[in-house]
Amino acid sequence: MRFLKNNVISEKLYIRVITLVIIFLMLFYGVVIISYYLLPEGILLDKNSVLDWETSNNLFISAIQIFAFNLISAVVVAFANFIPFPSRTRAFMPLGYWCLIVLYILNGITLGTWSFTAVQMEAPGLSERLLRMFDIFNRSGLWEMIGQLLIASASARIAIVKKDGIDIYGRSIKEAHLTRQEIAVIIFGICLMLIGSFIESNAIIQSL
Repeated sequence: MRFLKNNVISEKLYIRVITLVIIFLMLFYGVVIISYYLLPEGILLDKNSVLDWETSNNLFISAIQIFAFNLISAVVVAFANFIPFPSRTRAFMPLGYWCLIVLYILNGITLGTWSFTAVQMEAPGLSERLLRMFDIFNRSGLWEMIGQLLIASASARIAIVKKDGIDIYGRSIKEAHLTRQEIAVIIFGICLMLIGSFIESNAIIQSL
C-alpha cells in the first residue's frame, strides 16, 4: 500500500501514470462487479438531473456540449491538487486523486447497475459490461476516464502545501508550476476527452 502511495506522488510522471492506471483498473472493475451483484439495476437513474439535459442534434455542437460538461470534473481534479490531503507519510496525497476515485466509483456503479440515461438497449450480462469499455470506437468511457487520469497525474505535484517529515510548509502559486512534460500530458488528456465527447455524441445521435 505504501508502495502505491509513493508511486502516485513520484517525481517521475510515467510512474505516476502507470500506477494510476493499475489503481484505475482494479478500482473501476471491482466496483462494477460488486455493484452488479449487490445493487439494484438502474439505481442511479434520475438521481442527477444534470445528466438528463438534452444535447444538440448537431454532432459538433453536441460533442462540444458533452466535452464542456466532462471538463468540469477534470478542472475540479486539477484545482483540487493544489490542496493535498493529510497523510502519515513524508508527503501529502493530492486531493485531486480522491476526486478522481469518487468519479471512478460513480462510473463503476453506473456501468454495474446499467444506469445510463442515454443508452436505449436492454442491460447486458456482466462479461459484456466489462468488455464494452474497450470498444473504443463506439464507447467513450475509456477515452474520458484515461483523459481525466492523465490530467490528475500530471498536476499531482502542484500542491501549495508541502510536507517534509513532520514539518509542513506552504509555497506560492508561482512555485507550484508544471513542467513541459506535465503540460504536454495534460493537453493530451484533454484531447482524449474531446475524442470521447465526439464518440459519445455520435452514439447519442444514432440512437435517436
